[in-house]
Amino acid sequence: MKRGHLKILVRTDPEFLEWRIAGVPIKDRILTSLAGLSETPIEFLPSADTPLNCDERVDYLIVNGAFPFITADLVQCLRQGGDFGEPRVAFPPDSQESGVVFLPANHAAVEADTFGAFLDRLFDLTDEESGEDLLELRDAASYAKLNQYAFDRKVTQVIAKGALVIAPHMVWIEESVSVEAGAKIGPNVYLGGDTYLGSGAEVMAGAQLRDATVAYGAVIRPYSVLESCRVGAGATVGPFAHLRAGTDLGEDVRIGNFVETKKVTMGANSKASHLAYLGDAQIGKDCNIGAGTITCNYDGVNKHQTVLGDQVFIGSDSQLVAPVTIGDKGFVAAGSTITRDVPADGLAIARARQDVKEGRASRMRERARKKKAKAST
Repeated sequence: MKRGHLKILVRTDPEFLEWRIAGVPIKDRILTSLAGLSETPIEFLPSADTPLNCDERVDYLIVNGAFPFITADLVQCLRQGGDFGEPRVAFPPDSQESGVVFLPANHAAVEADTFGAFLDRLFDLTDEESGEDLLELRDAASYAKLNQYAFDRKVTQVIAKGALVIAPHMVWIEESVSVEAGAKIGPNVYLGGDTYLGSGAEVMAGAQLRDATVAYGAVIRPYSVLESCRVGAGATVGPFAHLRAGTDLGEDVRIGNFVETKKVTMGANSKASHLAYLGDAQIGKDCNIGAGTITCNYDGVNKHQTVLGDQVFIGSDSQLVAPVTIGDKGFVAAGSTITRDVPADGLAIARARQDVKEGRASRMRERARKKKAKAST
């Protein structure tokens, strides 16, 4: 190996590397932060006590412990400090049992030694570099602190960009999330993954979003859950709505309380205001989906599509048994079970005819009372 090349060794509990800080695994954080500094892949060793076997021709950076916020700046500081051939170390503020060490080429190799055996011989840069680079994950308690630190830092960045966060210490935003100036975030909100909030979008109390796009002026009302979906400009969702993966809502769509969607596209100005399940469906513009509507998309083996044209009206408590298509301006009467296609401008009624027996209610009640009395004797 060429003299002066840098090799990076990370010695820590492998379990820690999978723990997520503000949504990002610690291993990924380290790989991203130190990318490009080493001519060879970063090597992860299974324990902080793993013996070292160093090649004296190579510069080494030894990260002993889990430091999720380590930066290239710390590495460069240590390398520059080692220009005179001396090893350098940076300790966490509260411990000298772990740390980050730079060993220049030609330094005596460290073989079969634990980290602590040679720390006291190294030049300490802790006073110079004692910021977030050296915040260490050691246990569940430190994990909680580091996680909250990262979330708070992200919220601060979002506020600095111009978003309105009502209760900053009651909001959790993962680092991959994008929030535009003018967005508004209520308390107890969690934003994760590749979520995007456009300018003027509002996410109200208790909502959880992951990989969701919320366009300009859209409102996510309290306690809604959104996953891998898109909400168009001016749309409203919730409260207590669930948008599952594949949902794509057009402009000014209305999804109300206790509505669940999955793999659904809805055109502009369509609405499902209450208590519905819409799955595997294409819904056109200006449609009204009544309360209690269900797209019966699963036959026990396969999923099937429901297709609604524009300006379709679905009455309350209707079941649309897929595969089925309802044409433009079609009308489904309340309480219908639809199993066949409905043409454009067609009216579908699929329910039992109502039969009224005048004067029979009192007779029915009397029979019921006699039956109850007989059963109790």
